[in-house]
Amino acid sequence: MRKKLKIINKLGLHARASSKFVEVTNKYKSEIFIEFNDIKVNAKSILDYCLCNFLS
Repeated sequence: MRKKLKIINKLGLHARASSKFVEVTNKYKSEIFIEFNDIKVNAKSILDYCLCNFLS
């Protein structure tokens, strides 16, 4: 199964919310990705998530 979800938040996620998001995604066996400005990263990795924010 494949599902695409679009979240619109101009301010993005701050550190605590990002950490919680990664924690929740790690509870699932699924592959979960975040894509922003043509940068696609693993949503289960806080380092990848931070890299996405840094490069955007």
